[in-house]
Parts: sequence; structure tokens; C-alpha cells
Amino acid sequence: MEHNSRKKCGLASVFSVTCAVCGTENVVKTSSEHRSGQRGPLSQDVNSRAVLGCLHTGIGETHLNNLLCTLNIPSMNPVIFKSRENEIGHAVEQLTKKSCKTAMSEERSAAIKKGVKADDQGCINIPYSYYMGWQKRGKGHNSSTGHAAVMGLTYGKVMDYTTRTKSCRVCTNAKKTGKQAKQHNCRLNHTASSKAMEPMAAVHLFTESLNSNVKLSVYVRDEDSTTATLIKEKVPYPVEKWTDIVHAKRSLTTRLYNLSQRGKFFNSLTESYQLLCQMFYL
Repeated sequence: MEHNSRKKCGLASVFSVTCAVCGTENVVKTSSEHRSGQRGPLSQDVNSRAVLGCLHTGIGETHLNNLLCTLNIPSMNPVIFKSRENEIGHAVEQLTKKSCKTAMSEERSAAIKKGVKADDQGCINIPYSYYMGWQKRGKGHNSSTGHAAVMGLTYGKVMDYTTRTKSCRVCTNAKKTGKQAKQHNCRLNHTASSKAMEPMAAVHLFTESLNSNVKLSVYVRDEDSTTATLIKEKVPYPVEKWTDIVHAKRSLTTRLYNLSQRGKFFNSLTESYQLLCQMFYL
């Protein structure tokens, strides 16, 4: 065998090898391929799997190439990484939405088995837990993105989720240059402050649950009055709020500590005893 040429495609390679006996030129591919679009060359499976692993572990193209360089493996081109990221991201998003619908249906069925009756609109009231997180969170709540999710209390699965994004690089660059932004998957859907993402995401999720004949009537959450107020104003059905034990303990501990600093009648031992009694009560 005689090696003629090699074409690098991300983590895959295509070799041109000539047989020393018959002189036939053969093409040897180190990875299987698949069709990712309606036209254009085929995509290598190893590149898609590498990007899927990055999404799963929460790293990006720079982290992946740093790891590959340490292992003395040729790195992946940023263009290839981005194209595979768009492909994998769309598939993961579709699978996630399907999983959330299944979880919502399971919680609804569990509520019916417990004796919960449907209302006049055919909706079932179920309890759940609501959570909001930010990619970057500081005292100013200056993160550009945020993500929110509702989890069922029966099975603990995510029933629905939403994201909030304050910026889009493509739209920002087009605005700076005064040109029309090219067609792209724009995720810009929030113009208010980062702190306002939490109540607005909650209203969106609670309203969208009606499409699944479910009313998120009871939610477990921390002591956030802003979110509770906006839910009461915007959600088209009554919602009851429960305080979870972790946040209740944290809030109670802070108040007991502040009270102990005001006078000698309330020491650390009394504080611990009062906190223990309250935890037993909860």
C-alpha cells in the first residue's frame, strides 16, 4: 500500500491509498458519515459526537481544542465545530421538548390517580417546583442569559423550561454596521433587566401549561415577592405559593441571628434550640 494524500475533516481524516499490487486508488475514511442538510458534503459522525460531548459537559470549542492539543491530537476547526453545534443543538432541543411533554403528562396522570378532578376547562391542578438560574450572576444581576424550569413534585422531572436572552451577536453586529442582519436563529427575547427574567419566565411557563390541560396551581419557591406579584397579575388562574424548607431555614436563621445581636437575652444556644424547634415544626 502507498499513501498518496490525506484530507483532514475535523477529527476525521480521508486517506487516498494506492494498492501496490493492482495500482487501484482507494479512499479510506476514519469515520462514518451522515447527511446533515439537504445539500453539500456529508458530515463526519466523530465531529458530531465530539460536539455533543461538549454540550453534555458544558464546554466549548476552546476547551475541546485545549484537550486535544494536550493529547497530541489535531484540533477541530471553529467553523466545523459551530456547524455541528447548530446541528446537534436543534436535535437536542427537539428531544428535550418531547421529554418535557411526557413528564407533564405523567404528572397529570398521577394527579388524576390521587383523586384530583378536572375543572370546567378540563385542566388538572398539580403542584410543582419552580427554579430560575443565570449563566453569570452578581449583585447587579447583569447576566445576558437566564434559564427557568418547572419540576413536578411527584416524579421530580422537568415538565417545561424556557430561556431568556438579552443579546444576539449577529443582530448587534448588523446594527453597528448599519446593515440588514442575515437570516439566523435569533434567540433575543428579553429587553428588561436580568433580574426581571425570573418573574417573566414564570408567567410564560405558567401560561403555557394550559396547552397541556394543566394548571400549575401550587408552586414551591423562595421568598421572592416580585415573582409572586407578577404571577398574581398576569397568570389567568389562581396560583398558591409554598416556601421550600431550605429557603425557610435560611431566612429563619438570618432573623434569629439578627435578633441575637440586639440583646443578651438571646444567645447562640437559644438560637440553635429555636431553629431546631422550627425545623421540627416544618
